[in-house]
Amino acid sequence: MENLYKVGLTSNSVSLKLKELSSVTGVPKTFQVEKIFEVDASKLEEIEYISHQKIESENLHDGKEFFEGS
Repeated sequence: MENLYKVGLTSNSVSLKLKELSSVTGVPKTFQVEKIFEVDASKLEEIEYISHQKIESENLHDGKEFFEGS
């Protein structure tokens, strides 16, 4: 899944989120984690919102928190 990215937040453990991505969201192929950012919990929603706004303005958002890009 080259050039396909997931931008989102979790308040659970990263390992649990990765398991969810592999099963619940139905990601069709195996994937590789490129970056994980840990931020203050009080800023999670704001940071996710800003990230999505930036990506959406570049027309990379497909509606499900998966984004294409280089």
